[in-house]
Amino acid sequence: MPVQNYPSEDSPATEPFEGIVELYYQLKGYITSSNKWFWYREPIMQQRGYQDIDVLAINEKESILVSVTINLDDKIRRNRNRIIKCDMVEKIDDFYERVISYLKNVQEYRWIINNEEREVKKVLAYANGKENLADSISNYFIKENIDITLLSSSEIFHYLEKRIPEIQKCGMKTNNQLLKLYSYLIK
Repeated sequence: MPVQNYPSEDSPATEPFEGIVELYYQLKGYITSSNKWFWYREPIMQQRGYQDIDVLAINEKESILVSVTINLDDKIRRNRNRIIKCDMVEKIDDFYERVISYLKNVQEYRWIINNEEREVKKVLAYANGKENLADSISNYFIKENIDITLLSSSEIFHYLEKRIPEIQKCGMKTNNQLLKLYSYLIK
């Protein structure tokens, strides 16, 4: 699949939840990049399509490719018999393959994916969705050997509620608006 072969600049997070996911990884010690747009050639329609990496989180050992969605039910649905729609899972898997192709195709980014000592993780972060849907999707991923991890907003907010007071005690200064807002909310 032809894909862009030059670096692209980040764009600011346009969705608040994307910014929160990025903050989550930053507070866990990752260097992050957000909304990195790239083009790829759609094989069927033979035209360019555009996609972005919502959040790319990197530390010394791993690279995490994060797709962020507000509603998990919009990304992956079940049919009338409550069976997960495989075509929707395939679309998500295809997204990660395009991201990996892009990172491999850009010389400056290859180290993010190709380094033998780095682990590459695929994460689908979601703000809301029925818990039983998330559980059934996780079980489906495990059963089908699909290497995607779900990250819920409740897990993220639980971590932030615990971590932000620890940071405040150290007197850390920041210009991150989400971190400042969240600091005020949990006082």
